[in-house]
Amino acid sequence: MLRAEQPVDKPICTLRKRKIAKNTANSTGRSAGQLLNPPSHLRHFLGRNDLTPIRYPATVDGGQRNKQYTPTLQITCVYTGFGASHIFASLRAINLSRLISNPTALSLIPLQLDEEKPLERSSTVQMIEALLVLNTGSSSLKFQVFEGHDLSVLMSGKITGIGDTPEMRTNLPGGEEVARTLPADTDHDSALRSVIDLIDGHDHDWHTIAVVHRVVHGGQDFKAPVIVTADVLRRLESLIPLAPLHQPHNLAGIAASARLASGATDIACFDTAFHAGHDELTSSFALPQDLRDKGMRRYGFHGLSYEWISEVLSRDHPEIHAGRVVVGHLGNGASLCALRNGVSIDTTMSMTALDGITMGTRSGAIDPGAVLYMLQELGLSVEAVQDTLYERSGLKGLSGISNDVATLLRSDDPRAAFALDYFALKAAQHAAMMAVSMGGIDAFVFTGGIGEHAAPIRDAILQRLRFLGDFKTLVIPTNEERVMAVHARALLQGVG
Repeated sequence: MLRAEQPVDKPICTLRKRKIAKNTANSTGRSAGQLLNPPSHLRHFLGRNDLTPIRYPATVDGGQRNKQYTPTLQITCVYTGFGASHIFASLRAINLSRLISNPTALSLIPLQLDEEKPLERSSTVQMIEALLVLNTGSSSLKFQVFEGHDLSVLMSGKITGIGDTPEMRTNLPGGEEVARTLPADTDHDSALRSVIDLIDGHDHDWHTIAVVHRVVHGGQDFKAPVIVTADVLRRLESLIPLAPLHQPHNLAGIAASARLASGATDIACFDTAFHAGHDELTSSFALPQDLRDKGMRRYGFHGLSYEWISEVLSRDHPEIHAGRVVVGHLGNGASLCALRNGVSIDTTMSMTALDGITMGTRSGAIDPGAVLYMLQELGLSVEAVQDTLYERSGLKGLSGISNDVATLLRSDDPRAAFALDYFALKAAQHAAMMAVSMGGIDAFVFTGGIGEHAAPIRDAILQRLRFLGDFKTLVIPTNEERVMAVHARALLQGVG
């Protein structure tokens, strides 16, 4: 947290816009000659509330009126008592997108103050460094704003129904809960814009130092959180075929934040990273070596959720943490993980998030020959097969009604009961597989939307596992966003 410890003199700051795009309009949407008022929080930070507005020049670069330029911002500060580098860092941390739409350069020109002169005005401001954590799904965007040091939650919320009936629910500072409907054409970009606007409207001297993104697939390269660069983004795009439901939306969130919160660092946290330590026996497919050398292997997913469960067990149930635990992350996407001493030993998903137990709309494990049959004998295209396996199968395909467990539990349609029985059977079968990988089971932990809220499903799974003997059962809500915030804080501290 940066603080201006010394008083700051009245002629504090000159803001000058240069390289304006065209003479008639610029990237902020203002015409030449219009006034630009510095944002209130920037004026407050610099100790002045009466800064003279800046007038855009009528021409640029000696009359080259049609040439496009990237807009930049120059800030000149008069200061005393603390170094220019601290002012520079503080100003960069402020979300300058409120002042200009695409800030790409920020220069600081310190002018030495005559310390013999009395100061006319003083100001001490404490800004709160914040982390914005985004968990972008195919039709949702969960977010939390954390204080950057103690990781207390400043704000949280979720946008659901993107592409259908979008709605935003938010827990504001002070505990107020609000909900509002968003426009029907809301996409991931405009959803993130709504989140940033919400934060701008309710922050309390916050400045976002990083935007942290959940990325489902990190492949073989990314086994720990990273700061996103152009090269990182390019390598993550190459993994889209391995996570077609999730990776495009994860990366769209990164692209959107780079545009809408360009003063903050983008950090990627990976769902696959928690499983990166699996031995070769667990991670291999029975395929020829040349294919395995091309990255065809088992990766595993939901790692951020499993990491949170491991941390909670270590803190609250150390005797269970030290044992053999099967964790079921059961939601619209679902998998199981074998934890021994808090470390991932095995998991049910593999190269893609399609494998393993039955899910909301995904088939789970299926005979590869059935896929070949759809292609070769039924004449389905690759795209049609992908759509079938990812979007039209699972609980939705089995029931013909819905992928929502609550809806199926309320239904008296026998197809709904069949789908839920199938789900419980496959979850129990795969749980037994996880127990084999650990040589037994000491506890079963349920998490995720179904695992946390659907008691009949939990009971149906446990009923089928009675033959394994006695073991403890826990329900622990997941918190992937906090795990991401912890990783981001550590990464930023390491960089700093």
